[in-house]
Amino acid sequence: MRFAGGSLRHGLTAEGGFELYASLPLRAPASPPAPRPAAPTSARELDRARRQVRRGLAQAIWIPSALLVALALLMGGVALHTQHQSYLEPEDYARLQVGRSRAEVGAHLPDRPLDGPPERAPAEPPGTDECLYYRSTLLATIPVYRLCFTDGHLASRSEVP
Repeated sequence: MRFAGGSLRHGLTAEGGFELYASLPLRAPASPPAPRPAAPTSARELDRARRQVRRGLAQAIWIPSALLVALALLMGGVALHTQHQSYLEPEDYARLQVGRSRAEVGAHLPDRPLDGPPERAPAEPPGTDECLYYRSTLLATIPVYRLCFTDGHLASRSEVP
């Protein structure tokens, strides 16, 4: 508002209220135009200016693009690593026998089970203490293998679609 030549006032009134007063002139004060940079005078200066513009444009486009690609590759690698930690090989799943102790079964399991059952998974069998879920394919979220334990032994194993 001050740039246009106006003013602003505020404060409490005698009656205990609050007052805000703003005033703007009908016409803005004339200000001199901003000075323009001098145009290049020689072909060498013009060529140098064009190169600087091209370099700046390349940096403005390629650096963010390269960072975006690097970030996407990093995120993809982390996702694959995380999925691989909960992937149970079909051969290892076939070796798991109902009735074996958790320690025996644990020797064939990956480092980390999934955080919980997938959506639309059927209810866990009654009487089980805990069910663990592992990926049955590396890149898909379903189907998964469900291993349920009762009293420290594998009580059931199934593939949840």
